[in-house]
Amino acid sequence: MSNSENYRDDERDHSQRNFFGGSPKRVFLKLVFLSLIVGFVMRMMDITPGTIFGTLGTYVGRTFADLGSFMGDLGVWFGFGAAIVFPLYVCIRLWKRFIS
Repeated sequence: MSNSENYRDDERDHSQRNFFGGSPKRVFLKLVFLSLIVGFVMRMMDITPGTIFGTLGTYVGRTFADLGSFMGDLGVWFGFGAAIVFPLYVCIRLWKRFIS
């Protein structure tokens, strides 16, 4: 193997370590251990992933519904404001043009 091939292999290993936060094997073992602990705690508290994601889904759904309502309000506010502002703007521009 040439030095350039060794350099590329070292660079690839370094990028993998940066992506995973360490060597892939070590990160995998950490994730397995952490999953066992979290699973144990969730089982003892009688919490399921469905409970967590269902609650999260409900929260996200309500947030988007509220956001949609807010966007509708913004549209109404814009319409009301534009009904006054745009004609005034045109009148002022025409007034300035004919006066000067």
